[in-house]
Amino acid sequence: MDDRCLYVGRLTDDRQTTPDGRPTDDQRTTDGRPTSDRRLDDRRMDDRQSTTGGRTMDDRRTTDGRPTYDRLPTYDRTTSDGQRRLRLLRRRRRILLLLLATAAEAVVVIGGGGEAVTAVAIVVIVLVVVVVVVLVVVVVVAVVVVVVVVVVVVVVVVVVVVVVEVVVVVVVVVVVVVVVVVVVVVVVEVVVEVVVVVVVVAATTTAEVVVVVIVVLIVVCYVS
Repeated sequence: MDDRCLYVGRLTDDRQTTPDGRPTDDQRTTDGRPTSDRRLDDRRMDDRQSTTGGRTMDDRRTTDGRPTYDRLPTYDRTTSDGQRRLRLLRRRRRILLLLLATAAEAVVVIGGGGEAVTAVAIVVIVLVVVVVVVLVVVVVVAVVVVVVVVVVVVVVVVVVVVVVEVVVVVVVVVVVVVVVVVVVVVVVEVVVEVVVVVVVVAATTTAEVVVVVIVVLIVVCYVS
């Protein structure tokens, strides 16, 4: 055993494992994949790659491959169709102005100025006037729409207030009528009771007087 050999013939001083003979000094795992070169699932991690398809992370890309640094939907404010259409309209307007400027320059260069320049200037002025008129019409339409909405809201509020007032008045009138009817009924009942009491008392008194008179007459007749 002085030569440090095992019974199967493998040396123990070369740091080999058993039973397959893979060395342990090169930092290898049990399945043969090295751990010193920073690999994970056969994909390198030092170049900032993810483990879901080899997309790099250092170029600021999302998991679906769209870059986030080149001002895509969240930067150019195109989250809705209206803003996207506005952007397209502005782009078309810039292209139109560029074409007009190019045409004006071409006319000046080819025609030599004079009447051609005047014609181009007239066309440009007309286009500017048309654009301004369109913008004014759009603003006026927007103002009219806002005014109509405000008027409708005011009318609805007034109608609601009037209806509420009418309902309140009707309720008050009904309450007053009910109170008056109740008072009249109570007064009539009291008057009737008083009349009945008076009649009864009067009848009783009259009967007593008649009885007294009859008794007096009987006494007078008997004495005489």
